[in-house]
Amino acid sequence: MLNKRQTEMLKDFGNLRNAIAHGRYYDDEPLASPHPRVVEQLEKLRELLTSPPNALAVLGSSEVVTLEADADIRQALKLIAHNGYSQIPVYSGENYANLLTTNVVARWIAADLADDNHVISVAVGKVLKYAEAGDRAAFLPRTATAQEALDALTELAKDGTHPCALIFTEDGAKNKRPLSIATPTDLAVLVDALEWE
Repeated sequence: MLNKRQTEMLKDFGNLRNAIAHGRYYDDEPLASPHPRVVEQLEKLRELLTSPPNALAVLGSSEVVTLEADADIRQALKLIAHNGYSQIPVYSGENYANLLTTNVVARWIAADLADDNHVISVAVGKVLKYAEAGDRAAFLPRTATAQEALDALTELAKDGTHPCALIFTEDGAKNKRPLSIATPTDLAVLVDALEWE
């Protein structure tokens, strides 16, 4: 899987190769030869493409804290306050329900305060009704590459939104328990893993 920059560089390398191979010769030797740094870049790119880094290996393992849809919202608020979580996967039994984000919580609080100026504790599942299109997670298998994870976090969906998180499961299925989670704060680590120049 190539990104745009890699594709452009491969085209440039191809043009260079053609210029050398089909250009002028002197005593059966090409007049030009590639600079050693160009050869080094090409070798690094080849290594990246033939042995792409695994996303989970790059990101490291992290415990994934989840909540059940019938859990009290106060559990989520404690996780947000004490652990700094801004995205929490929510499950209903073995089935993924949605991603509880701090934005979802803020919309719920605003709506609940509008009634009587008080916030009433409810189940997390009821708070998820305030989720919008961007309050979602994408799912990837544990075998996903760093490039696939980067693409999943940065490519726009049809509705123009990015996922707030990536949830890695054994095979990328939503009905499996999460092995790890990545968020936009992990983008720099993924980009660094794909650096080859």
